[in-house]
Amino acid sequence: MRLKKWERVRYNPNPLVEVVAQVRFPRVLELDDQLPSVFQRAIQEDYPFLEIQEDAISVTIGQGKNTLLSNELPKSTVYHFVSLDRSWRISLCSEFFALTCDKYEQWEGFRQRMMTALSEIQNLYLIVIITRIGLRYRDLIIREDVGMQGVPWRELISPLLLGITIADGLSDDGEVAESDVLAAQSHIGLLLDNCQLNLRHGLAHREPNRESAYLIDADYFVDNQVTRFNLDDIGLQLDKFHANAGSIFRGCIQQRLHDALNPTPIS
Repeated sequence: MRLKKWERVRYNPNPLVEVVAQVRFPRVLELDDQLPSVFQRAIQEDYPFLEIQEDAISVTIGQGKNTLLSNELPKSTVYHFVSLDRSWRISLCSEFFALTCDKYEQWEGFRQRMMTALSEIQNLYLIVIITRIGLRYRDLIIREDVGMQGVPWRELISPLLLGITIADGLSDDGEVAESDVLAAQSHIGLLLDNCQLNLRHGLAHREPNRESAYLIDADYFVDNQVTRFNLDDIGLQLDKFHANAGSIFRGCIQQRLHDALNPTPIS
């Protein structure tokens, strides 16, 4: 599917709560056997904190008495290198590299951090091929943040997402009351012209005050396609994901919400 093109803008307030880019590759035993101390030294100025996570591989092999449970398999250590303000995190293990940001401002800055770290990975480790590239955007719409308290979701979110929450034909008085919808979460899988998209969306809440919110969680990826580890190719694919992300988000919201988010054009 080819997406509709929209003007590229920056929102204020920015509804993005998290952006994650990930590259997966066949297991590199060197990252299991040795601490990534040289990599840490290369990025330590921007990511001074280190957090370590032990993850068991969640795989079950065989059946019956021949079953091999996940806790019998070796664990994979994930090293999280975190920025001083804790808004950026690089995650590295023997099977993937990821960059996470929870104070996203603009694509160019995110992309530069991603490619700089990947260049260090390429210099330090023999990674020949990659098996997955992904870019995920998680937007959380809070009506109070944009002066839209009490405005129904039907006036802010596209009808193509709202589904049963605006199925007015079910209601005796011709309209589904927002208070009557206890939960509404959906998952859509789409094949775009340059990747796949897993779109999860629905009603949510922001802690700790439990404000009503709407989540738009879009994961763009190319999976199960073995390609060479090439920085230029990875950057080009990430750029395509980013272009898709702008089109998808804009298509998921109404003009009223778009205007309330104070869009500023980006050249």
